Amino acid sequence: MNICLYVYNSVVVLLLSGFLISLNPANKSFIKMFLFSLFVQCHVARYSSVLAWVDNLIGVISDTHDNVENVLLAVKIFIKNNVEFVVHCGDVVSPATVRFFRGLHVKLIKGNCDGDLEQLKVALDEIGGEFLGEVGEIDYDGKRIIAYHGKDKGKLDQIISGGYDYVLTGHTHKTKDERIGKTRIINPGAHYYNCENKIVLLDVDNDKVEFIELKKS
Repeated sequence: MNICLYVYNSVVVLLLSGFLISLNPANKSFIKMFLFSLFVQCHVARYSSVLAWVDNLIGVISDTHDNVENVLLAVKIFIKNNVEFVVHCGDVVSPATVRFFRGLHVKLIKGNCDGDLEQLKVALDEIGGEFLGEVGEIDYDGKRIIAYHGKDKGKLDQIISGGYDYVLTGHTHKTKDERIGKTRIINPGAHYYNCENKIVLLDVDNDKVEFIELKKS
């Protein structure tokens, strides 16, 4: 909370209290109760606005390749951080693996290893997820976000030049956080053999990207 605003609000309420009581001393108790209620409501609203940014986190994951153990670890972290939704940038592979994302709102991009698209869509429907196809555009919190698996580098370069705020991608199995002009390109990496096993928390309000390594207990 902004301490200056807190002090300002407090002073205003105190002055208003003294003024109203001077006008009608007989209702002093009622006036005090009313102003105290007003004071509390103002600061509860202020706290709520300060904490609202927590809900503006987006989870990003890619190339899970049926690594169920990592998926479960990722889901736990995403839920703990109260992400609004999760973008999976492709190569989940098996429709059965999709079901382990239950409890999150998942937006799935088609990867080159995602074969049975109809069953992937069925699994996504079961958990309340979305299939965005090969390329998915998302307007969120005033930001333009686009996701593409990244198999075709020429197509990826074209997408990057499209003036988006964020480009979410995968395929290379390498983490990436790069800015080209106004566009930030994010690749969370992969969960395959000898990969980095990372996910991303994206805070679009503060343009903050956090890579989190999944560590098995």
